Amino acid sequence: MVTSLAVAAGQGRDADVAPHTLRSAARWSRHGCKIAPRTYYAWAARPLSKRALSDIALTDVLAGYYEPDERGRRRPESLYGSLKMWAHLNRAGIKVAKCTVER
Repeated sequence: MVTSLAVAAGQGRDADVAPHTLRSAARWSRHGCKIAPRTYYAWAARPLSKRALSDIALTDVLAGYYEPDERGRRRPESLYGSLKMWAHLNRAGIKVAKCTVER
């Protein structure tokens, strides 16, 4: 379910590559190194890792804190830094590491 949400939200592997440039992306990486098309398509067909899926789910949770309510006000938690947000999430029952919140 999270995978379909990620694709719908444009957070998939090729979210920053325009659809018409995928063929050229198969030959050149973002760093300018030439890669084999077979290697690129094998990577693109691979499912997202557990870390990527959990990051997508956590991003959705964190985005809820930053969206304004019906009066246009954001929640006070939107002002938290990474340390306070980590403590808040753990108190709320979302077990997450500090470094994950910092990402």
